[in-house]
Amino acid sequence: MFSCEDLRAELSHILDEDVAPEMREKIRHHLSECRLCTVLVDSTRKTITILTDTGSFELPDSLSDRLTAMIMEKVQEETKK
Repeated sequence: MFSCEDLRAELSHILDEDVAPEMREKIRHHLSECRLCTVLVDSTRKTITILTDTGSFELPDSLSDRLTAMIMEKVQEETKK
């Protein structure tokens, strides 16, 4: 069974649209049943679009690390619900 953890592990490939047809079907099915993962994929895509359209900038490593940790903690909390 394809889980939320599996989706998060494949997230960069999903966003790059670099997944095999079999995997694409597993992802599509999971997203049709999991609102949290759908929000994760959609919001990540939108964030990338916003940053790409407005130009990128570098975050200090400490801020980037804290943001990443906070996001992952929130996602893991939500998947436990």
